Amino acid sequence: MKKILFLLAMLPMLLFTSCSDDDDIDFNLIEGSWGLIHSEGYEKDPSDLLEWDYNCDPLNPSSYDDAKIDIVKIDENKYYQVAYYWSVFSKKWVKEDEGYTFTISGNKIIPISNDEEYSNASFKILSLTSTGLTVEAKEGSTYYAKSVYKRLQ
Repeated sequence: MKKILFLLAMLPMLLFTSCSDDDDIDFNLIEGSWGLIHSEGYEKDPSDLLEWDYNCDPLNPSSYDDAKIDIVKIDENKYYQVAYYWSVFSKKWVKEDEGYTFTISGNKIIPISNDEEYSNASFKILSLTSTGLTVEAKEGSTYYAKSVYKRLQ
């Protein structure tokens, strides 16, 4: 009887212990449409510092700050992302660019591009659930952004 009680007492510790933070992220959840709900960060150049910290409502967009992304899985570890911004004039989502392809290693997003645009940048998934995605982007000491998204579809 004492052995059974000991095993029952140990069960919660075994069930709620994780090896690392990466084990908590299920990357199968990344596919879908995500609406920006919060953005914060800064961009520095030699003569100026631009800082931002704002909230958005992707279900009721009203400014150019409103954004969304669509992520599609291409194969086992290759994804394609397209970004959109809200046009206050046309009152619709407008594709920002042609998008980009990326892979995931650990919790890092690795763009696949021949362009030097991403050569000094790093992207990290801070959290991913069935309803939320938080991504951090850095470029040396001149750029930092943390973007929080909620699942739209």
